[in-house]
Amino acid sequence: MIDFGDRETRRSLEPRYPEVQWIEAATRSGPGGARNVLVASAKYPYLVSLDDDSHPIDMDFFAVVTDLFQKNSGAGIIAAGAIVHDDERLPLRVNTIASAAEFVGCGAAIRRSAFLETRGYLPLELAYGAEEADVSLQLLDKGWTILKSDALRVRHRTSRGHQAAPEITSAHISNIALVGYLRYPFALWSFAVLQIGRRVLWSLQNGRSAGVLRGLTQIPRHVWRHRAQRAPVKTRIILEARRLRGGSH
Repeated sequence: MIDFGDRETRRSLEPRYPEVQWIEAATRSGPGGARNVLVASAKYPYLVSLDDDSHPIDMDFFAVVTDLFQKNSGAGIIAAGAIVHDDERLPLRVNTIASAAEFVGCGAAIRRSAFLETRGYLPLELAYGAEEADVSLQLLDKGWTILKSDALRVRHRTSRGHQAAPEITSAHISNIALVGYLRYPFALWSFAVLQIGRRVLWSLQNGRSAGVLRGLTQIPRHVWRHRAQRAPVKTRIILEARRLRGGSH
């Protein structure tokens, strides 16, 4: 998927990888919008979501994905149980699997038919705090489960230091509000308020105060811009997601 305005990537890579199908975006729709197009264009029942700086660790990764989906017919997503960053040690590989509230997009397998039942990812340029949380709620609302398997290990080659940037701090805060508005029933909007408060407190405690005020003040405009996407999930889905997270989010 070539983002709008990128005139170099396809030109430099296509001669080296002629077997790859190239899709060029007509507008900028962020990473989520691109993923929506890629899933819709895919020809196989199972897909793997990776970032440009993440990759599977084990050679049989894709075979394990297929096996897990075939053994768990109700799973819409099977997330990697081990996502190893630059400052982390590689854990031993085990074969445990458990239910989860959401997944991380840099290391997850997707059942295409399940994803296509949802509205897909929100088209946000900075999607921290929104993309996976939103799709997860939609999948749970459609009756699918999200699993996390420690048999799937992914290396994410980043220290995550870039996440301290003020623009990411502000986007994370306003995106939490956006997901709350779009997917929470009105009676549960207080949960979203608490989530925003926790994120603000966490940012202040971890030296990320720059961007907090901007994140709070841009909430009304952010919500208004995406108001057409509002489609609340069932109350029990929000409560179940909170239970799976341990009741703290």
